[in-house]
Amino acid sequence: MDLAKRTGAQRRSEIPPAVLAGLNAGELESVNLVEWLAIDMPTLLRNVAPEVGLADEAAALGAAADALAGLGIVKREKGIGAALFRVLDGRPDRAAIFEALALLEPLKSDSSRYVQNSVANWLNDASKSQPDWVQAVCGRWRDESPTKETAYIVKRALRTLRKQGVVA
Repeated sequence: MDLAKRTGAQRRSEIPPAVLAGLNAGELESVNLVEWLAIDMPTLLRNVAPEVGLADEAAALGAAADALAGLGIVKREKGIGAALFRVLDGRPDRAAIFEALALLEPLKSDSSRYVQNSVANWLNDASKSQPDWVQAVCGRWRDESPTKETAYIVKRALRTLRKQGVVA
């Protein structure tokens, strides 16, 4: 089985052990929500932290994520974000590590509809507090990447601003 070309399991129990191990190691991207929800976030944090310059903080980040285990997914993700924010507070490289756009740029014309929806939804959420920034990013992406994938992401990303009459 080519793990990179899988369609994703319908239930957590159907995720092959090799896929789950790759997800938790940060070596595979999730291809659907079932896989994403199955990721052990404390393990993923411990595995990926060294790759983004946080080797010294990996254990503390993992422990902070462990402490959130009994909470729902949204509260866990917010807690992990808060832990990252605290760990990076005062570091000169904070902006480079935390920059939400450095992660999104390579995905602006991704062929996976799952990835397209994820990027667009993230931008749509960001538009609620940073509408000018999201409009600027979407405008630049339209100019730099005139693909149907980018057009889909931009259209979906701007849906709240469109409903508000901010963009046409």
